[in-house]
Amino acid sequence: MKTIWKYDINMSDDQTVMMTDGAEIIALEMHEGTLCLWAIIDTYRSWFTSRRIRIVGTGYEIVFPLKTAKHIGTVLENDGEFVWHVFDCGEVQ
Repeated sequence: MKTIWKYDINMSDDQTVMMTDGAEIIALEMHEGTLCLWAIIDTYRSWFTSRRIRIVGTGYEIVFPLKTAKHIGTVLENDGEFVWHVFDCGEVQ
């Protein structure tokens, strides 16, 4: 069965998130002061993988290969004082 799950994301530049194999990230927003992403997952899959999530601020150097990264979204924090760009860098090998 396909459902949508919410994942809280840390405000750190490099992290991993455990989700089912084949999950499709569909949204990224600030929710009640916490950065969250939502993904469509298949509850019949029991295999979990680690997805690497990278965050970079506007004007900061991008220190990961953009060829393999997918932009998930951009969020504003503190009334737009900080602008964060979030990327899915795929499964951790």
